Amino acid sequence: MLEAATGVRDRAILLLLARLGLRASDILSLRLTDIDWQQATLSVRGKGRRETRLPLPQDAGDAVLAYLDQARPHVVGGPIFFMLNAPIRPLTRSSVVSDVVRCAIRKVG
Repeated sequence: MLEAATGVRDRAILLLLARLGLRASDILSLRLTDIDWQQATLSVRGKGRRETRLPLPQDAGDAVLAYLDQARPHVVGGPIFFMLNAPIRPLTRSSVVSDVVRCAIRKVG
């Protein structure tokens, strides 16, 4: 079960990285309030804390929604992405995002 949940989370992360060109730090700082589902946009704070609104592609939005629905721990508000094993806590190190990418690259050879 944990492996499936990790796959759903990692797919959402990979699509956000690939389709929107987000950085690991952007992934770590994403909050539920950063997504405007009605407008299909995502807010990111870049350097100088300047907020930028990006269009949320359908595949990336669907992946995030699947993660929120199927795999994200039941935590109210806060960051989007969490560690999925105990103790449950938000992703806080960019090395975790790098590990997600490294693992995906290794899987595809």
